[in-house]
Amino acid sequence: MGTADDEERNGKEGNCAPATQVGNEPQGTDLPPDGWQDDVRVFFPSDPDDPHDTMLEVTGKIGIAPIPGGVTGGGFQSFFAYSAKQYEGRKLGKVEDVTVTPVFPIKSDFFAAAFFKENKEATGLSRDGSISFDVLTPFSNAWGPAPAFYEFRDKHGRVLGAIPMPLFQSSGG
Repeated sequence: MGTADDEERNGKEGNCAPATQVGNEPQGTDLPPDGWQDDVRVFFPSDPDDPHDTMLEVTGKIGIAPIPGGVTGGGFQSFFAYSAKQYEGRKLGKVEDVTVTPVFPIKSDFFAAAFFKENKEATGLSRDGSISFDVLTPFSNAWGPAPAFYEFRDKHGRVLGAIPMPLFQSSGG
């Protein structure tokens, strides 16, 4: 959507895809020793056929925490703790009709095995909940962020929204 001026301006800006690849290169010698977390707030309908009246609000924290024994020795935990509710004045939104599914664009076998060891394939969204999993691997000299996210899906499997998932990979595995 937009105007002809927007289309022309977008054509001049170039492709941003290469910039997203830069962040996936190994970058450091250790993960943050105290972990990291950030606030999350996202809105999406529980039924995309009636988005106005079924709007939901999910708030919480996403982050990583070192596994006891040190990040370089054993790995880290990725977590998402949240609260979900009907958006103010939207009485038809159904939290229970939504599932949360992980997406791992790279090293999917490795990360999926870690995730599914502790979680179901599609975790049902609840009013208050959390999702976490351990990535058990000693990190080599270099690490970097791994692209990953949580998708929110309706009861028919349609994607309603997504948030980034904190995840790291080492250059050695």
